[in-house]
Amino acid sequence: MILDVKKLLGSKEGAAQDRFETELAQMDFPTGFALESPVQVDWQARREGEQAAVHLSIVCPAVIICDRCLERVSREYRYELDYLFDERDWNTNEPEYPFDAFGRLDLEKLCYDELLLNLPSRLLCSEDCEGLCPVCGKPVKAGCGCRQNVGDDRLSILKQLLS
Repeated sequence: MILDVKKLLGSKEGAAQDRFETELAQMDFPTGFALESPVQVDWQARREGEQAAVHLSIVCPAVIICDRCLERVSREYRYELDYLFDERDWNTNEPEYPFDAFGRLDLEKLCYDELLLNLPSRLLCSEDCEGLCPVCGKPVKAGCGCRQNVGDDRLSILKQLLS
């Protein structure tokens, strides 16, 4: 989906909006993160003086693998993002945003970039996930029954002194 920001700034009405779905599954995402279905994007753009205000609402249904217990979990990530663009954003040698030389913004590429930047650094099934048992390797929340604090046998002599 391409938004012609240059054209928006030059138009009388100076406003546009739309909704689209984009299939980003073929893009490179972090290990343990996969898209469950297409990403849904609602966008609005309007002229504000010499600038264009763009609002994106991104809904990203995904399947993650928990970094602690390795459980597969479905998650829905939602992001609300606002931008202000002007002619300087595309009239530069290295634009910060995915503009072409004619002032057209690639919204799909922008959504992909924002998803990568906004994903949590640790993908967890829950904030209090205890991970895997260090003895048997099963998820702790499944109740493995192992003694958790086995300790080092070399220090058992110290336990005898304390008792």
